[in-house]
Amino acid sequence: SVTFGHWNKATGMTTSVTGGYFNTAEGVGSSVSAGERNIASGAGVSISGGYGNEAAGVWSSVSGGRFNYAEGSYASVSGGRGNQALETHSAISGGYENSAQGTYSSVSGGSSNIAEGKYSSISGGISNVANGEMSSISGGQFNTAEGKWSSISGGNSNIAEGGKSSISGGFKNVANGDLSSISGGNANTADGLWSSISGGNKNFAKG
Repeated sequence: SVTFGHWNKATGMTTSVTGGYFNTAEGVGSSVSAGERNIASGAGVSISGGYGNEAAGVWSSVSGGRFNYAEGSYASVSGGRGNQALETHSAISGGYENSAQGTYSSVSGGSSNIAEGKYSSISGGISNVANGEMSSISGGQFNTAEGKWSSISGGNSNIAEGGKSSISGGFKNVANGDLSSISGGNANTADGLWSSISGGNKNFAKG
């Protein structure tokens, strides 16, 4: 059913569009509340508003923003622009061109961030990648959290590769060892189990 608005279409079974312009609800039980040129294509999906958004995964949702896409089942995008929640239960709160690609992965904000690992999370920053399972990045840019349970708080171009490894900040630091840590500095490498570096330049800790 179409309640209000202009040039809206509700073509699927038990679908509804309650307002806006050029919106389409085509999945079974899907709904579009407002906005413009939104498409609710999946079963049971909902779009609250915004422009050019699409909810395609079963029971997925887009709350607002522009050109956001929720593809995974139960995936959600709250706002922002050009964000994509692609896997089951993935979520993006906002930002610009972020992607949540892992099951239960999440991106809170920032731009061009990718949460790829299962249960991985990125809070903000630019062009960060969390591809380890349960890995996390709080901010910074061009950081990569590869190890399981690895974490990066900030900085630039850091890599946390070991399991439960952590980097607090700095530039081009690498934490390779499991449970290794680097607090800051430049081009440091923590290579061994439980190895740690507090700061400085081009230091190497074997363990």
